Order: sequence, then C-alpha cells, then structure tokens
Amino acid sequence: GYRVHEQENTQSTDFHRWMRILLWVVLILFSIVSTKIVHYSSMAYFPITYLGSYGLYLWWNGKRQISKSIRVMLILVASFWAMIVIGIVITGRYAKAIIASEKIADPFAMANLEAQVHWSGWEMLIGLIFIGVVLFAVLNLKHKKKALASLLLGTVFFTYTTMVFIVPKIEAYSQRAVIEFLQEIKGENAGVITYGYKSFAHLFYFQKPYEQNIRDNTQLLNSDLNRRLYVITKIHKAALFEKKYPTFERLYDKNGFVFYLKNPENDQ
Repeated sequence: GYRVHEQENTQSTDFHRWMRILLWVVLILFSIVSTKIVHYSSMAYFPITYLGSYGLYLWWNGKRQISKSIRVMLILVASFWAMIVIGIVITGRYAKAIIASEKIADPFAMANLEAQVHWSGWEMLIGLIFIGVVLFAVLNLKHKKKALASLLLGTVFFTYTTMVFIVPKIEAYSQRAVIEFLQEIKGENAGVITYGYKSFAHLFYFQKPYEQNIRDNTQLLNSDLNRRLYVITKIHKAALFEKKYPTFERLYDKNGFVFYLKNPENDQ
C-alpha cells in the first residue's frame, strides 16, 4: 500500500511539473515566433486550467492562502477585460463620431468602423457585472463557498455573454463584408485569393478546394487564367494592387475590404 501511495505521489508530482513546463514553453515560444495564431497559444489552456484548479484545491483545503498580490491581480485582470468590453461598446456606439473626428490614422480601422452594427448600450453591463462579481469574491474569501461560487459563476457568465453578444458584433467589423462577398459568389467556377494579408475565410466560405497546382498567390496573379479570379485585399493595399495588376476590375469596397475580379472572357 505504501509503494502504491508513493508511486501515485510521484506521478502526481511529475504531472504537475510537466504542466508547468508546458505552460512556460508555450508562453516563451509563441512570444518569440512571429506567427500569432490562437490555435497555438490555446495549448496553454490545459496547463493554466490545471494549475488554477490546483491552486483553488489547496486554498479550499486550507493548505494555502490567497495572497494580497493574487487578490490584486484578480481585480486587475477582471478590470482589464471588463474595460475592454466597455471600450468596445462605447467605440461601437460612437463610431460615426470617431470617423468624423479623423483621429485614427489607420484607414483600414476607420473603414472597419463604417460597418452597420447595432449597439444598445446595455452590453456594458457585462463588464460591470463581471468586475462586481470578482470584487465580491475577493472581499469574501473567508466565506469560501460564496467566494468560489461567485468567481466561477462570474467567469462563466462573462465568457458566455461575451461570446453571444460581443464577439459576433466584433466579427461584423473585422470580416463580415468578406464573408458576405464569399457567400454571394459561392459555387461559381472561379478562384478566390487574398492579397496583402493572410486569411482562411475564403477557403471555408467559398467552399472550393485550394489551388494545389499553384505555389503561391503571385504565381496565380501572373498566370494565364481559364476562369474568373476574385481577389480580396484591404483598402490600404488597394493602390499597390491596382498598380501591379491593372487588368483586374475593381468591383466595390466595403468596411475596409476591396474586391476585384479578372474575367478571362474579357481578355479575348
């Protein structure tokens, strides 16, 4: 029985060590590399969840106290995310005034704000409720059930409501114009590529396989085509694209994106 217990403790210690190693590898490695993709950084979710749960386990069983620094960090992190949500809502509500002020130097960001997105204003309550719940939990750590329930339920509330009510509206600014365009031309016997930025949206929403016989977009742009080719770029890349590829017809631009077409039938 002693050997089994000792073996379990060793395995538990090894697992804990590997979780810490995994977290630091992800944090350091993907802070260095230039590719910033959520699929990579999400590898940190597992060790973060484990270490957070382990810390709560120690606190719940009286083996460790939540220090003042951790309390301050909880409040600061909650405030940070709450202010992001509130800031997004305020920006959306006053988008026209921001555009009119011309204080944003980035033309793509300014064009993004032209998207028609309805903000009621109540969405700010998501951030306010979240910071309120975290403050309640931090101030009631002596009552462990109340504090833990508040912290967990508050986190679930914030995550769920943000995903349902905030993220879709952010998507309307960031790429809805592109998705609508791709859905309109879906099924056509044509090719679709991006110019000046990377995206997987056209591979998914256009529902066409990637051109395996084409090594890169530049080769496709310069090749003789036997079918239509659509090109999507951002507004600050449009002038350069039109200069390099004048045979493409500019269809329209919307919310910071510009859409082009080259039809081989027009070249004949």
